[in-house]
Amino acid sequence: MNGTSPILIAAIIIAIAIDFGLMYLLRGTLNDDRNAPRATFLGAYSPFLAWLRYHRLPRIRVKSPSFFRHIPWAVVGLALALLLVVISQWQLLDRPSKPGWPLFGLALSSLTFLVTNRRILPPDPAAHFTPILPQLKIKRTTMAVVLLSLSLAASVSTIQMVDLWYTAPMDYLPVLSWWISILLFIAAILIQVEWHWPGKKKLSVWWHGNWQEGLLILGLFILALIVRIVDLPWFPYAMMNDEGQVGKAALAILNGLTTNMFRTGWSSQPIWSFVPNALMIALIGNSLTAVRLVSAIEGALAVVFLYLLAREAIVREVALLASVGLVGLAWHIHFSRLGVHNIIDSLSVTVVLWLTYRAMQRGHLADYLFAGLVTGLTFYTYVGSRLVLVLALGLLIFGLLRRTIRLREHAIHMFVYLGAAAIIAGPMSAHFRLFGNLREKAIYGGQAKSL
Repeated sequence: MNGTSPILIAAIIIAIAIDFGLMYLLRGTLNDDRNAPRATFLGAYSPFLAWLRYHRLPRIRVKSPSFFRHIPWAVVGLALALLLVVISQWQLLDRPSKPGWPLFGLALSSLTFLVTNRRILPPDPAAHFTPILPQLKIKRTTMAVVLLSLSLAASVSTIQMVDLWYTAPMDYLPVLSWWISILLFIAAILIQVEWHWPGKKKLSVWWHGNWQEGLLILGLFILALIVRIVDLPWFPYAMMNDEGQVGKAALAILNGLTTNMFRTGWSSQPIWSFVPNALMIALIGNSLTAVRLVSAIEGALAVVFLYLLAREAIVREVALLASVGLVGLAWHIHFSRLGVHNIIDSLSVTVVLWLTYRAMQRGHLADYLFAGLVTGLTFYTYVGSRLVLVLALGLLIFGLLRRTIRLREHAIHMFVYLGAAAIIAGPMSAHFRLFGNLREKAIYGGQAKSL
């Protein structure tokens, strides 16, 4: 509004008041329907309407609240596609012997997403960008969609091949299908964001700017590892029964007695949790040191990732104090020197929260991808690590509530995070879903406990 607007508004109000005053004075001339004289007066004798015939009012813009927000078709299509995926996946897990309708729902969700999220080019693309750019972008997006579709198909195939007790060489086929689905998903996201390996020059620049902190982190790891491996076979003394069971499960993998990797073994722990022990036995031999060394390395790595998490979330001084405290924490040292899997919880929670917080701060799609991949891997470790997913989701929700991140800007990032975690954790989650009602032997008193 300009300076004459208040005068104009006052003039309009006075004119309307004069009109109504004249109509009140002429109320005696009204007929039965009490409308015609008013209309005649306002149409012919009103000074306000007569003034409006020869003057154009300036446009006055008044900001009014918007009660309805336009929701673009792309958002509606994405929500509908995700709903179809969830329903189809639930139906597939509930009735794995009848995959027809679930697969149709997955295909329909892909079609819905493609149709509602297609890119409509402007009438004159040259006026907005170079003609080569939309072609490359369309080609890259098409390739990413194809790879995601193939990854989804390979993941569904892996879930359908999940079996509980059957053991045969063909059990390696689900492992291959699982790896293919993971690699296809990673390739799709990295191609879409045009991610590249950091070159030698970039690594050199990073090292020159951070070599002191790099040496500090390396020193923390070496110090923590030394504390955890000195006289490892003798302290604590002697081998406990649980450590023998872990070594036995690892040998079964090496000897080919266990080939179905998507089931649980001793103490209801996933078979994949014994793979690091199997690799260490294959590397340094069948000994108590090989079984315990995996826990020692995991405990030392937990110190490093605690430093990275505290440094990212707080300050470097707090990170150093926290990590040095964990180096000498008695309980952490004790479980780091045992050949059981309890200690991996401290590693899982620190690395997942560090990657998730780092992704929230940077906002890069690739960071959400790596955070989701590591989050999904926690389903294949010790049972306590499965709670890490709840903590990571809580961190994301807290970021949304604090407006550190915004859902409108990070919706695709959340989709990538959850998709990566689902691709990784899908087969093991299907095992828990399909065979959760079966009971296995527990390690105490021959009792039984549910998965």
